[in-house]
Amino acid sequence: MSLLTRFTRSVRFRWGRPTRGRDKARDELRRLVAMADQDVLACLSLERTGSASDAAGLLTHFRTRRTASPLFCSSDRKEFAGLVAERFQNSSQETIQRADLARRHVINLLGSGDVFLGDPINWWTDFKGGTWAKGDYEELNVTLYTDDFRNDLYIGDIKLPWELNKHGHFLDLARVYWLTGDEQYAEALLGQMEDWIDRNPLLYGIAWTQNLIVAQRVISWVLAIQAVWESPALTPARLLRILRSLYQHARYIPVHFEFAERASNHLFGNAAGLAALALVFPEFREAEEWRATAMRILETELAKQVYPDGVHYEQSNGYHRYVVEFCLLPWLLSGAEACPYTESSRQRLRHMLEFLLHMTQPTGLIQPISDADGARVWRFNHHPINDVRGVLNLGAAVFRHPQLKLGMDGNSEDVLWWLGPEGFRTWSTMPEDAPVRSAAFPHGGYFVLREARRPDTLWAFFDCGHIGMGDWPDEVSVGTHGHSDLLTFGLAAEGETLLTDTGSYTYTGSKVWHDYFRSARGHNVILVDGQDQSVLTTSWALRDRARPRDVRWRFSETADFVTGAHDGYRRLRPPVLHRRGLLLLRDERQVIIRDDLEGTGEHTAEALFHGMPAVSFLPTDEPDVWHLIARKARLTVRFYVGHLQQGESSTLAYRVVAGATNPIDGWYAEDYGVKESAPVLHVSFRGACPLRLYTVFEVTGPDACKPDARPISSWTSYDGAEEAWNRTVLRLGVSGGSHAAGRV
Repeated sequence: MSLLTRFTRSVRFRWGRPTRGRDKARDELRRLVAMADQDVLACLSLERTGSASDAAGLLTHFRTRRTASPLFCSSDRKEFAGLVAERFQNSSQETIQRADLARRHVINLLGSGDVFLGDPINWWTDFKGGTWAKGDYEELNVTLYTDDFRNDLYIGDIKLPWELNKHGHFLDLARVYWLTGDEQYAEALLGQMEDWIDRNPLLYGIAWTQNLIVAQRVISWVLAIQAVWESPALTPARLLRILRSLYQHARYIPVHFEFAERASNHLFGNAAGLAALALVFPEFREAEEWRATAMRILETELAKQVYPDGVHYEQSNGYHRYVVEFCLLPWLLSGAEACPYTESSRQRLRHMLEFLLHMTQPTGLIQPISDADGARVWRFNHHPINDVRGVLNLGAAVFRHPQLKLGMDGNSEDVLWWLGPEGFRTWSTMPEDAPVRSAAFPHGGYFVLREARRPDTLWAFFDCGHIGMGDWPDEVSVGTHGHSDLLTFGLAAEGETLLTDTGSYTYTGSKVWHDYFRSARGHNVILVDGQDQSVLTTSWALRDRARPRDVRWRFSETADFVTGAHDGYRRLRPPVLHRRGLLLLRDERQVIIRDDLEGTGEHTAEALFHGMPAVSFLPTDEPDVWHLIARKARLTVRFYVGHLQQGESSTLAYRVVAGATNPIDGWYAEDYGVKESAPVLHVSFRGACPLRLYTVFEVTGPDACKPDARPISSWTSYDGAEEAWNRTVLRLGVSGGSHAAGRV
């Protein structure tokens, strides 16, 4: 297939080919702009509204009906509030604080800090004093994003106003009203909803420029409104206005489904929003059609976007969790006992949860691998974005999967909100079961090596998967959330994250910062001749992408082993192949990395080790030996390098960088919009390929910094490392060292 053909196909699938059907649907949508509040009555089924034919009758109907989901169930309200006070007091207080701010139009989004949005709210703010352009949504989509987001209309980071217009803070107002009965929260919620409807008419402004934002706004609305059915602030007139706007949202979503030859998490969000609206408001005449369409898309995309091992193909922990939440939403709204998915889709979703389980470190957090924008479908707990235990506990409950519950009791509030007091009691009495210790996800390219199932265990992940969306031609690789991070790894011990993926601080807000976090320099990899593994081009595209190869692994009772390679340096002259093996030794509490640079000619190599902000890298009096010191963990790190053909070693050079801005280096972003200085250890060497570097991590405890700390007996020299490595992998039944390993 020619480059032009591939590119044409990509554009066609991404933006759609104009058709009579699509044009007709858009014309019909534009006619809905003039829809009056009273007109929505004709869109409702009298059979499903109890024959209510006016606004007052409708409000009575909604106040007395029962839904399949226990969320905001009025009969549970007193018991529910008692459980929250007993089990989740800190989370409740934080929610009240956020709701009090939101009531006064003060919002904190994506690292913005507390920002007063004005009275009335400026729904188009960039959170820094500017206001985004208004106008027809199609015209804005044509003009805002030209020249790779560098034009006069693109004034900051559009994710900030988009996030505001998802209306996630509506759920804070709804939850606090539900817990306290204080009418000021209901009035704030409904008043802001009404204000938004009046000042953001259908198809006007940036709130309508992306379907994912529209769909997530629907989710916020249909969840939040269930908390205020009985509030006097919800008048018949307000109800009609909200129903009219929801109907317009429901008609907008199918016209703008974000289909693509390789679609993204956005399409899951589109479908989940439509499904949620249909399930919460089955009174709409078209609700069943919306629900069926949405579920068909969710099931189709689960099969297309999720590998058989459960890894979402965008290769991002954050978006993986986002997709899981979107897929759980229709199930939770249908009632935990009424799964709306076929068996094959159920199993794919189950595997997605199991992947999150293994990627959860002993700290209870996942690492912020690849892109992440702080997105979550709902927020029912006070834990940070990278704490996925709430989702895992929901998965444990709906799947009756005791392995998903093991060690996850520190974040269980989501179970109470979604399943009610009875469901929470059922989850609480569910037995826990230990999953496998280490796990391989070969389709996604992730491997998790774990010493044991305990809080202080030694844990590592290894990444040798495609850079976003699978084996996708470079020339049409737009829209990928993958980073240039092949063969990166992360490390945790003694209940702390030590070496980490650095996250994703921003997208279009700053290309230089976005490029740092998605580049190889922002990961625990090896740079050759100062080059990146892949060539970063526009904000979302890469060229000459590194491709994974030769992935093998072997797990045993005493040791775990994984290896892989990438060809990202094939464009160098002469070219170089980077091969990395990772070995975890349980009895010795060691992780050993062996890096091979295969090829010919002289090359400069630079190995990068990104520490968490609380980590320190300290040199010792012993050559090529460092200490990695955290709050509790103490590791000794040894480095050995050799020329495989010449049989001699090279000199290693070291430097630690933190918080540098010219060039950018030494940063960590736990969440979108938030960055902090973090140390990165650079280990550099030069020589004729083939070259080999050993990095030996050993958990050594509080005596690691003492001069008389005992050395590692088998790994005190390059020759000793060679012998110990080969002996270990042969004992595992692997021949040829890191070049060939048996599949299990």
